Amino acid sequence: MEHETTFFASPFRVLHVAPKATLEKRIRANARLMEYVTADLYREDVDVKCDITALPFPDDHFDVVLCNHVLEHVIQDRKGISELLRVLSPSGWASLLVPLSNNEVTIESSGDESDEDKRSLFGQVDHVRLYGQDYLKRLQDEGFLVQYRDYGSELGDARRFYGLLNCEQLCIGFKSSKHDPDRR
Repeated sequence: MEHETTFFASPFRVLHVAPKATLEKRIRANARLMEYVTADLYREDVDVKCDITALPFPDDHFDVVLCNHVLEHVIQDRKGISELLRVLSPSGWASLLVPLSNNEVTIESSGDESDEDKRSLFGQVDHVRLYGQDYLKRLQDEGFLVQYRDYGSELGDARRFYGLLNCEQLCIGFKSSKHDPDRR
């Protein structure tokens, strides 16, 4: 975000879903932000406690939406994706990281798996799916224009410094084909 976007230099309105403490602290220290809202379904230490499938924000409100490693926990992920798009401004962008597998198709929970089965299928007991290579299409089906980068490979050993997984694939979603890539 610091090296490839204007995130820390531009006056953005930001929605940060399920924020990680270190990133939240860094973002809150940015005096250029117009608005920074943290949101989570379960945590009490966020600005707004809400479900991403029914966000309590107006349409087109946020310039940046950060929703990283959240959608794999959401039963109705497509509704959540749609809501994230709804609150994103026409010139905005969203960071939409999820754990991705090499599977062609996403593996969905039936709801009947044991914790052991969930751990085996999805990597964690609180995940309800393991996204496959169709993840980008899911985002596009809900209206996002998607830009994809394989940061895990691009950064090599430096990925650890940035807290990225070996296979981390950065998905940036845009609301409109009229977005200004220099505004990121």
